[in-house]
Amino acid sequence: MLATAPSFTNRGFRKYAGGLELDGRYPGLRGVGFVRAAAGRAGPYVAVAHSAVPGYDPRSALIRLAMKQARESGRTLVSGKVLLAGIGSARVPGFVMYVPVYRARLPSERRRSDFLGWIYAPFYMDELMRGILGSHFGEISSSYDIEVYDGRSVTAASRLFDSDLEPARPGAILHLRRPVALFGQRWTLSVSSLARFDAALTPGDAGILAASGTGGSLLPGRLAWVL
Repeated sequence: MLATAPSFTNRGFRKYAGGLELDGRYPGLRGVGFVRAAAGRAGPYVAVAHSAVPGYDPRSALIRLAMKQARESGRTLVSGKVLLAGIGSARVPGFVMYVPVYRARLPSERRRSDFLGWIYAPFYMDELMRGILGSHFGEISSSYDIEVYDGRSVTAASRLFDSDLEPARPGAILHLRRPVALFGQRWTLSVSSLARFDAALTPGDAGILAASGTGGSLLPGRLAWVL
């Protein structure tokens, strides 16, 4: 729609977005919007056609970096960690996905002037992870502490998700940490066993699990599949 009818209205975009029936398909998705490219001293932004997330600010540094990289690469990218508006005054950790939109041409024929703007989709990380784990969330979170961090730094400031809202337990039998690369962004996934899980393991079981890395191998695949 956007590539073939770049002069659409806000009402037309809301109708188009509503017809996609995205609710329930993508856990954590908080709306779909369009940011129209507009020349100016501050760069090519910012007229928002539709947003379902109050407080979303396309002028923040992390957001504008993702927008710039998506425009220049022509690829779908996600931002670093941002705090999205939640209930009341709460701010919820998440990220924003950007899809660059061009006038309908073959990629090899595109010119800079063909760039129209970005479709964007904000995600709440907690809801995304709970949706990925689905009906098994309660069972898994009672055995493992699952944490996701933005970038390489494992700090409270970079934390996107924590299944038990507690620091990783020292002395956990199973502890895995590995990078996850999705849509131009690097996250760090940390999985640690909880006391209940450790108590049920034999020493042989612990060695097999640590060597196989099972707990940290499935989640990256699920993230990629959902997004």
